Amino acid sequence: MNAKINLLGAIARYNGKKKSSDSDKVEILSAIEELEDTNPNPRPMEKKELLNGDWQLLYTSSKSLLGLNNLPLVEVENIYQSIHISTKKIYNIVEIKGLPLLDSVMVVIASLKVESEKKVNVKFERTIVTLKNWLKYLSPEDIIRQVTNKKQMFPLDIKINQALENFTNTDGWLETTYLDDDLRISRGNQGNIFVLSKI
Repeated sequence: MNAKINLLGAIARYNGKKKSSDSDKVEILSAIEELEDTNPNPRPMEKKELLNGDWQLLYTSSKSLLGLNNLPLVEVENIYQSIHISTKKIYNIVEIKGLPLLDSVMVVIASLKVESEKKVNVKFERTIVTLKNWLKYLSPEDIIRQVTNKKQMFPLDIKINQALENFTNTDGWLETTYLDDDLRISRGNQGNIFVLSKI
């Protein structure tokens, strides 16, 4: 498991720096590729019990997610992804620290369809932004229960419908390239890489 230790160490060093360099990213990408070569579950969609559940994002190359930290007066605390194979849903959850009493949580809900033994197609359906205090937010599991039971969430709840599809691409795919009991590596259709830890 040296490859896994190397990757987690590289990510810890990267996350511990205020400003990262290109060499930091190269180190992480090299460690990711090394670990992917040792994937104990090359057909992850057959291991639904491992895929299912809540995952915390440790590292991503996604510019849209990294860009959230550039918004004024806010700071991203944690990002989670919850996979529910039985209902064919993926919930992306972002905890946002803002001004006092304005801490928020954003949820992006997508449906998934198994495309192959490694890949799922993803269709984004709904985006919710709400205040933690108003929601009495406790955990990713708690907010998933709440958004599933409520038709509309305050203050922002957008259903991504046909009109929005004319302006933006609401489809994508996600390929799992490494999966074990507590770590997952996925690659997306826009070339983004995600390293996540099971919680």
